[in-house]
Amino acid sequence: MKNKLLALVSFSFHFLFVKAGDQKPLRSDTIYITSYGIRPDSYENAVPAVQAALADCKKSSDPVLVFPRGRYDFWPQHAIERVYYESNSKDNNPKCNAILIDGFKRLVIMGEGSSFIYHGRMQPFTLDHSTNISIKDLRIDWDIPLTGQGQVIDTAADHIDIRIDEKQYPFIIENKKLVFVGEGWKSGIHMIMEYERGSHLIAPQTADDPLGANWNKYTAEILTPGVVRLHNYFQRRPKPGNILIFRHSDRDHAMIFIRHCKDVSLDHITGYHCAGLGILSQYSEDLSFFGVDIIPNAAKGRYFSGHDGLHFSNCKGEIRIDSCRFGGLMDDPINVHGTYVRIIKKISPDRLLCRFMEHWSRGMEWARRGERIAFVDNSMHTIGQGDVSAFKPLSVTDFELSFQKEIPNGVAIGNGLENLTWTPSMVIKNSAFESCRARGVLV
Repeated sequence: MKNKLLALVSFSFHFLFVKAGDQKPLRSDTIYITSYGIRPDSYENAVPAVQAALADCKKSSDPVLVFPRGRYDFWPQHAIERVYYESNSKDNNPKCNAILIDGFKRLVIMGEGSSFIYHGRMQPFTLDHSTNISIKDLRIDWDIPLTGQGQVIDTAADHIDIRIDEKQYPFIIENKKLVFVGEGWKSGIHMIMEYERGSHLIAPQTADDPLGANWNKYTAEILTPGVVRLHNYFQRRPKPGNILIFRHSDRDHAMIFIRHCKDVSLDHITGYHCAGLGILSQYSEDLSFFGVDIIPNAAKGRYFSGHDGLHFSNCKGEIRIDSCRFGGLMDDPINVHGTYVRIIKKISPDRLLCRFMEHWSRGMEWARRGERIAFVDNSMHTIGQGDVSAFKPLSVTDFELSFQKEIPNGVAIGNGLENLTWTPSMVIKNSAFESCRARGVLV
């Protein structure tokens, strides 16, 4: 009887310290964000508290940072500003980093189902030169998103009337144009998309010009609060009741930016919105995404989420994507690519001047000592390979690349280079691809 009682007490004690689904006891180096003066649902700026908590986490060998379930708000004040050149994004620098995880050897962040709400132009999470990072169970959104939305209520030969929720998508009329305004920013429309109201699908045959090629020649006026009339002889008229998405913001930051990291795991993360790419992984390896959803916030009636869902630029190792969901994206749910550069000058038999040719992919540390490079001619044939001895950046676009041996014969100015070392393998399974503007999986 005594042994049975001891066993029951031991089991009960273990159960109290195990989080459901983790099957691991809470450790002594678990840190609660509430110990740093921030409380969920307070609407106070959580940035200073997170910075203090991360500084303490860095002192531990196996830290866990816990956010008790609730809402946490992040404002640009006190955020860390850094210059980051992010693939397929506009180089608006410095980036405003709400949560910067830099130089960590191990860290677990547990959101416990919390909502992280951002204000203004911010990068919610930045992971930089870190290993063994796990982020679990949280949602990312903006109260005032960096994309606009309205419903078509009437059309005529010379105008379209649109109802816009001014609380979610505040706007003004400036120089007779519809301009969306937010927390520290304002921007005019540069692209419109049309979604069917009932199906949430992009309206057939609308592409990127649902109003026709001359759509931006409109003039705007406010008819009543929240109702805007766009005057123009539009080449195409949208269907009353359908939803128009107004893309007006620069694609200048990611929802989660992973740079020079290894062994990163994102588990049950829901991204409802960001101005640019969803989760951008750049020069990182061995990445895992389970239950990551980048989808519109249906509770707020939205039809859009972000741009790309998961974007991988020059990664290696294994990428695992399991049980993820993508919808309402303005670009690809999954995009995997490297970055070719051009040979500008042959400086010596073993040294080249090279250039980033794509303005959306530049400023990166393109290669490191020992990495294998392919020399590629202008018909995309590999004409030789070499191993890097040194990488020397000269500017955002130009760099010198030195090789351990002489450059192969036949390599000419104007040819391209590919970094073969940074080429990943990928597993995608159990995932859903819903109505998005571009492709499903682009590899």
